[in-house]
Amino acid sequence: MKLFPVSGWRQWLPCLVTLLALFSGFLSIIFVFHGMVTGEQEPVATACLLIYFAWIFDSVDGAVARWVKGTSAFGAELDTFVDFLSFSIAPAILVFAVTLPGEQLALRALFPALMTASGAMRLSKFRVMDAERGLKGYTGLPVTLIAGFVAMWIFLLLPEEGFTLPAWAQGVLFLNVAAAIILQVSDIHYPAPTKKPAVMIPVILLILVFVLLWWFDSPWTFWWGIGMVVLGYGYSLVYPLLRKR
Repeated sequence: MKLFPVSGWRQWLPCLVTLLALFSGFLSIIFVFHGMVTGEQEPVATACLLIYFAWIFDSVDGAVARWVKGTSAFGAELDTFVDFLSFSIAPAILVFAVTLPGEQLALRALFPALMTASGAMRLSKFRVMDAERGLKGYTGLPVTLIAGFVAMWIFLLLPEEGFTLPAWAQGVLFLNVAAAIILQVSDIHYPAPTKKPAVMIPVILLILVFVLLWWFDSPWTFWWGIGMVVLGYGYSLVYPLLRKR
């Protein structure tokens, strides 16, 4: 009896890329916990960037599988668990870390809990109803979109000391999370542009340029990040409105 239902490098290679996405999401959680324990800001900022690295690996694993002709049911199932950990749980923990520090635990955990529940329902519906695994688009907002917004918004607006966002930034974050919770379980159809190399590669380059700008402490880092947020809004909110017309 085989230990795993995959064999040969063609099937293992995309699975290893998927596991890199999993490790990135898990490390994001660990870095948030470390920052909360030590009170340091840098680990929380690193946790935000790790969600984007998880997104890169998650975007290319399917492409790698198709390029090397190594698709497998095991890899597809593994990808769903990665989505839940890296793009539902990890951003939910980020939201918990940077908001409502003086409130009761139950209130502080409300939005992260709803994010996790919405993401679980979104991914469960995806597994049951989408035989094409997203190749022809998605029903409901992909979990990667809210994860990307949460990570970028928190990264850009972390205060100089500590990591609790300003009150207005928390309000914007909560409004976006609330909208995403609803959109994730909606019947709105979203395209899957990053399944196509012509779109996926430029998006990955956008992320890598942002990381380089941040690394070299460029004054353009903030506005580049805001531009990425605007693109996310276009996909999440503007596209459904235009499609209905």
